[in-house]
Amino acid sequence: MNLQTMLTPRITKLLGIAVIALLWAGCVPSIKQKTENKNVPPDYRVAGDTINAAKIQWRDFFTDPNLQMLIDTALRNNQELNI
Repeated sequence: MNLQTMLTPRITKLLGIAVIALLWAGCVPSIKQKTENKNVPPDYRVAGDTINAAKIQWRDFFTDPNLQMLIDTALRNNQELNI
């Protein structure tokens, strides 16, 4: 066998793979830009309820004594708070 007959199937296979890769890359859908919706409901900025979880002390919010003990331990051993 000569070198040309050995390389021909290999070149054909590589060209086939390259063609398939190019066709596949061409089939990727383009990303469509969407316009943003800046409309908000009219009652979005109106304060309805003035009592929320941020205004309640955590000991009143979590009434379970075991959970309160765990939270106390976590706060006492928190390195960020102890700095």
